[in-house]
Amino acid sequence: MRYILLAFALVACGEVTKRPDAIEVDADPCTGTCECRVDTDCPGDNTVCDDQTTSRTCECSAGYTRGTSGACEWTGVVRDPGFGAATVWTAGAATIDPNLTDTGILDPGAARFHLDGLCKLARITQDVVMPKEARSQPLVAEITYRYLSQGFIDTTAPAYGLGAAWRERLPASFGTTWTSVRSCLGSGQYAPPAPNGKGAQVPITVMPERVPVNCNDASAFLDVDHFEIKPANPNECPASGTALNGDAEAMGGWVFTGSSANGNPFSAMIEPNVGEANTRGVRLFARNRCSNLAARTAVSVGLLASPALAYFNRTTTGGTALDTDFSLGGVTLPAINASTADQQRKLCVPATMRGDTIDFVAALNLFGACAEIVNASSVTDNVKIVNDPTCGTDPAISDPGFESPNSLIGAFSTPGQSLARTLNDASMAHTGNGVLQLSVMQLCSGATWQANVVVPAASSSGGPALSFFYRAPPPANYNFFVQAGTVSFAPMLDSQWHAGTVCLNPLLSGRTAPVVFGMSGGSGTCANTIPPETAFVDDLQVTTDPSCPAM
Repeated sequence: MRYILLAFALVACGEVTKRPDAIEVDADPCTGTCECRVDTDCPGDNTVCDDQTTSRTCECSAGYTRGTSGACEWTGVVRDPGFGAATVWTAGAATIDPNLTDTGILDPGAARFHLDGLCKLARITQDVVMPKEARSQPLVAEITYRYLSQGFIDTTAPAYGLGAAWRERLPASFGTTWTSVRSCLGSGQYAPPAPNGKGAQVPITVMPERVPVNCNDASAFLDVDHFEIKPANPNECPASGTALNGDAEAMGGWVFTGSSANGNPFSAMIEPNVGEANTRGVRLFARNRCSNLAARTAVSVGLLASPALAYFNRTTTGGTALDTDFSLGGVTLPAINASTADQQRKLCVPATMRGDTIDFVAALNLFGACAEIVNASSVTDNVKIVNDPTCGTDPAISDPGFESPNSLIGAFSTPGQSLARTLNDASMAHTGNGVLQLSVMQLCSGATWQANVVVPAASSSGGPALSFFYRAPPPANYNFFVQAGTVSFAPMLDSQWHAGTVCLNPLLSGRTAPVVFGMSGGSGTCANTIPPETAFVDDLQVTTDPSCPAM
């Protein structure tokens, strides 16, 4: 309780006066039940201190209701998760069919994206009150869907946003088969942390991931049968800012897959004495080529200002036909070369993944003659999220000035033939010390880097765009290019710095837009080495521009 603190002094005639240095503090406005001040004053993991000014009581978090035992139990936040009514969700150019009862459907009703719903990436939305992550058990989003088309020319899956984080790249579902996917919620999908209160309003959005080629086909439907938020199973989801069993000291948390030709031996498992400092680690081993192995775990990026992914790796042997294919949230990470030395890897997490929980995949793929014995091994350990200020704090793009010394996510080149990398050289940069370098030096090769940016909403000043600075040479064999979806940019090729802008798709507001920078072209005898041709890119900014469409 807050008090009024007064200091008094005695004066003549017995009067009592307040000293001039007295301190006054407002009285506590709570006049009713005042059983708590902050959430942690309340018993139970799913309770909060609900401050209503004149009262402060311990209540269940948003989505929870007291059961017969008195404990707060999950009862849900999504209204009409089965799309059984036409008025709960806002459908726009899509529709809600509450009477759909096709074979295999979980419950009557579905959200249907058809014609304009597919071609214009319509959104179905609903606002829900989510609990705070710290005052809730781990939660998952579960979505059930299918893509129905007589022609099967193309397909798309749904994408959904919850709060600031979007879940994309869901598996495709064809024909009458319904597919259900569970995904752990990330920190950015709960209510923001606050000292008290049951939770906060958070938007849910469901839409097609992309426009399918046959979106104008009257037989094509993307149907979403169910969208619900549920408690996670034990050990299903990582804690905020961690990887699920990232240090591999326990036996769970990782999902292993593998295959090998001709029954050749391989293994994919957690093993003792193989990890960093001889601790337990995730080990992928293949005796022969024609083996494909993978280990997957979930990573919660959390709410760090400048998150980076860090992990330990030791990959030995395998020869030239070795492909590690590590990935984070479906984005391929820089390749790992076989070495007898331990490697500490660190990469800036793309801004599109902040606040989300995504998959980290370690993979070992060996190509060539299946009978060749290589005894290839790749060990991964201590997967974690760390705060790295060099990654920047821009909410729409990580490391926009290429100042981070970390390995560059999204770069593709061929060793000895092309190069895509961050160069730390102030004399080459537009500003600062870092710059993106794209070089080619052999015919039939090329170099690219893909930026994954968060598309801003259109504003009164124009539609969403990515601005940048570039310096590219007149083309001898290769051309510098910038591509954002179907939108291209026409560069000035004179080896001077220029400002550039490429428009982003306004229908992807809040979601990921890939923008590719590259050097391409070149024809002739592929083995021929040519004088290097190099382009530089620097100082990216996600913005709006009057030359870009707002709708």
